[in-house]
Amino acid sequence: MSEEFLGDPAEETVECACPYCGQRVAFQKAFIDRPADCPYCNAILMVPLTSAQPATKFPLPIKSPRLVLRAVRELDNLDLMDLEGMDAEQVELWTKPDLMNQFLYAGGRLPLIIQLQDEKPVIGTATLSYFGQFYDDRAVRRQAGFELTIDPRFKAQGYEVEAIRAIQDFGFNGLHLHRLTATCDGDAAEYRKILEEAGLRFEGLFYKDRFGADTWLDTAYYAILADEFVK
Repeated sequence: MSEEFLGDPAEETVECACPYCGQRVAFQKAFIDRPADCPYCNAILMVPLTSAQPATKFPLPIKSPRLVLRAVRELDNLDLMDLEGMDAEQVELWTKPDLMNQFLYAGGRLPLIIQLQDEKPVIGTATLSYFGQFYDDRAVRRQAGFELTIDPRFKAQGYEVEAIRAIQDFGFNGLHLHRLTATCDGDAAEYRKILEEAGLRFEGLFYKDRFGADTWLDTAYYAILADEFVK
């Protein structure tokens, strides 16, 4: 990891104005150059490297040539219900108002809506979750995994690869991640090809490590590092 991400060694905290509500906020050194929630307005902001720099807004939505990846809105419930595989219970979980802020902590996830440009149909969903070390200042919130689902009606049009590339851009250039990972069933040949086309590297196959559909399943692991990502 580059030493620039360690910020100013003389600063134990970083003070900045929230770009949403304008209140001055102090963050511990572990949160520099990472997302954090404002204690006044609860919005997620990007903490700067030093107190001399301004905080910036959380880098959503994410735009690609044909897609928009954005935060979930309460009114998305009908569009989510229209996606294959979604039921009322899952939609209720997806539209909970505090999910965005839960993403900042171990076990939390960032739910994203995948939509065609110009407010056209919702075609899928994605989630991003932090993992790895949460006790070392240099490693906090530097690794994440993602999941992607595209409605079958919109498959075979290149949307999966485009969405994954947008997630990588968001992860590495927006959240300043070190590493981004994805997993899938070992026999999911089509999705594995999509991951590789999007630039992820196959790292290994865990044989029969999960139980589902009345049988033991293999898991394929993929990853990409920040210095491997080319926009």
